Amino acid sequence: MGYAAIQESFEEAVCIKITALMANVALIAPLLGPLVGAAWIHVLPWEGMFVLFAALAAISFFGLQRAMPETATRIGEKLSLKELGRDYKLVLKNGRFVAGALALGFVSLPLLAWIAQSPIIIITGEQLSSYEYGLLQVPIFGALIAGNLLLARLTSRRTVRSLIIMGGWPIMIGLLVAAAATVISSHAYLWMTAGLSIYAFGIGLANAGLVRLTLFASDMSKGTVSAAMGMLQMLIFTVGIEISKHAWLNGGNGQFNLFNLVNGILWLSLMVIFLKDKQMGNSHEG
Repeated sequence: MGYAAIQESFEEAVCIKITALMANVALIAPLLGPLVGAAWIHVLPWEGMFVLFAALAAISFFGLQRAMPETATRIGEKLSLKELGRDYKLVLKNGRFVAGALALGFVSLPLLAWIAQSPIIIITGEQLSSYEYGLLQVPIFGALIAGNLLLARLTSRRTVRSLIIMGGWPIMIGLLVAAAATVISSHAYLWMTAGLSIYAFGIGLANAGLVRLTLFASDMSKGTVSAAMGMLQMLIFTVGIEISKHAWLNGGNGQFNLFNLVNGILWLSLMVIFLKDKQMGNSHEG
């Protein structure tokens, strides 16, 4: 609901900057979490982490209570499962919304597959140390952050459409580099890292704008649209990460990166459909 509330509360350029910042935090957290946790238990009892979590949750709760704007348009209405089902049906019948939501899932899947499978790929497959595994994460997530920072600078100068197209080039080039390198030599993990870094830069540049255009592709309540978008993405992530695991087990790094490239091609195909209307995302007001 956070994404939907932000999209309804702020103008386009501010929304995209905030969404990019949220993406940075959400993606860096799983990487920093184990490191911070390991450092914590060297200094303080592990039980203290739950006190910290509770304190941070309380700060978030009171901050939201004081500052979060109200965006609901149907306050006081009783919950009706029939009406809820009707709303979701209307959202999912919107072809442009479905294309955007599926595109977001497919383009993010290679990064999530990397997060899930990289310990096995790097430590088990390539026989590298945990330290080297950590170092190989730096360029990929550093590139993602760089893409988001560039997005924040360009948002007020470029249309959302042009930012998505601009991000599409490194997305496809990066996935192609990673796939080609590992098909030629299965153990070309440095080339794979380079390719995934280029790809990550691209999604840092393109994804926040695509989230906004997808949410506003439907006229329904943004809470409903956001929930439907989340369900479609979770379906892709759940099935896709499992497929990526079997791809690596059966064909090594080459098959893993070919699977990622297929996701990139699916994203590109869906973008052709999503951006078919030349006016889509072609104004600074959204």
